[in-house]
Amino acid sequence: MKYKTTVEVQRDGSLVMTDGTLSANGDMTFAYHALVTICNDQANKGNSFQRDQQFQVQPVVQSSSGFHSDRLKVTINPEFAKDAIAVLKKEYPGLTIQNEEQLDRANEHNYKSN
Repeated sequence: MKYKTTVEVQRDGSLVMTDGTLSANGDMTFAYHALVTICNDQANKGNSFQRDQQFQVQPVVQSSSGFHSDRLKVTINPEFAKDAIAVLKKEYPGLTIQNEEQLDRANEHNYKSN
């Protein structure tokens, strides 16, 4: 099995999951399922977790007929990125999270600027 969803921490500390293209048997994309799991985790913690407030969802491929795409790009706001990473590491063993060290840098910057 090979994960075809990339997970990356951005400079601002947000977490972006982008579904790639399936090219072989056993390939797996998971942005939608990961988002549902992250939403459930936040609900269990009593946090509000709503689209266009705490996270954004976009199609990877915009079709001429509108928003339909089975490949998604999900962006989690910086304040929830660390919790989301913990969920991803539990649910998707062996997953590589690109630029995870950016999370600590973004948190340091936010702390210093407050």
